[in-house]
Formats: sequence, C-alpha cells, structure tokens
Amino acid sequence: MSKKVVLEEEEYVETLGHIIERDFFPDLPKLKRQTELLREDEEGFPLTGTTIRVANTRGNMSVRSSASGAGWDEPTPTVEQLASGQLGNTQDIDDATEDDVKKSMTLNRFVATHTSEDNKSFKELQEKAVKDHQRRYHWAFDDDAEKGDPKLHLLTNGTWISKEQRRIADEACAPKGLMLVSFRAV
Repeated sequence: MSKKVVLEEEEYVETLGHIIERDFFPDLPKLKRQTELLREDEEGFPLTGTTIRVANTRGNMSVRSSASGAGWDEPTPTVEQLASGQLGNTQDIDDATEDDVKKSMTLNRFVATHTSEDNKSFKELQEKAVKDHQRRYHWAFDDDAEKGDPKLHLLTNGTWISKEQRRIADEACAPKGLMLVSFRAV
C-alpha cells in the first residue's frame, strides 16, 4: 500500500468538507446565499426581485446539477474535464492547482490517498501499542518450528517446556492403575 499524503488538520477537514458538500449537498451554497439575503432583509436592506434572481443564479453551479447531465451514479468529474468543458459547464478553470485536484477527487479516493496529521499520529500510536502487546505476549505470536509442538506448555519464566520434560510430567501425572481406597466406619 502506498503512503498517504499527510495534510495539516485544517486543510484536510476543509477539503473533506468541500468534497462532501459538492457530492452530497450540491444545493447548499445556493441555500447559504439565500439565507444571507434573508438576514440582510431582516437588518433593513431592501430585497428586490433582481437581487433574489441574481442570488439564485450566481456563484458556483453544482457539477452534479441536472443541467450538467451528471447523476449520482457517475464518477466525480476531474478538473481536466471541467476545464475542457466536457460537462457543458461554463466555469473558467485556468490552472488546476493541487488544491483543485484534491477537491475534484471522489470522497473514497481522497480518503484513500490523504490523511491528516492527527490521523497519522493516532495510527502510529496504534501500531506502537500492537507491537508492545506482541512483545509482551510473544509466546502467543511466535510460530517457530524449532520450538516444537504448540500444545506444549510454557514454564513460569516464559520459556517452552521441552518434549522430554513434557513426557516426564505426563508420566508423573498419569494414573497408575486402579486406585483402591479403604474406608472405615466410625
């Protein structure tokens, strides 16, 4: 697996938010503009029909709007597709910066190729904890053929019991035959 690109926490969250907003809530920017206009109206700025029409038509159009013909089952368009106008979108994208490329990825691809500093630190702590656990309980994770039968018991010092020691212990514990116990009535 290739290494993930580590981004600062703020940049990671901002890009992730942009991708989620674009793919799952395409009308959110339009609703935000309408909310701003309504708040301005409450504060005393008059609204005109022209202002409302401009607010509804201006700004970034969703790349998944019905006008573009793209549906939810189609992959997210790349920056190159948007720049060449393959989607019928009239946005002018001059230079596809690294930020634009990140924001044009699908959610799955972005999460698979990028991570945040916090996520990287957490993963390192998890790996360290797993290694410490394996070191502490090495006997459960060791698969050396020279140690013999994995059914052999461990001694109190953490070493394996040899086959000869196991045979002696089994002989000592094995029943010697029928055991008769005499009872006296009192």
